[in-house]
Amino acid sequence: MKLLYQHAKEHFNAEEELMEQLGFRNYKRHVREHNAMLEKLAEIDHKIINDEWKQSDVPEFMDKWGRHIINSDMEFNVYLKKQELESV
Repeated sequence: MKLLYQHAKEHFNAEEELMEQLGFRNYKRHVREHNAMLEKLAEIDHKIINDEWKQSDVPEFMDKWGRHIINSDMEFNVYLKKQELESV
């Protein structure tokens, strides 16, 4: 779980840096979503260490992350493509 957390944190940081550089209008909301996911990962890790986790914890988290990708990340992708087209 710690490796997943570290990977997610590095990915989120890189994505947030790009969003900020490009002036993405929903940057702050996106960062809040990332922070909430990192907090949830840390919570799941804590539960696993203390043998308090439920089998549904990980799939529920992955479902939320998937929805984030489909909605928020795709919204940024559209913005990014638009920026690329405008710079040509």
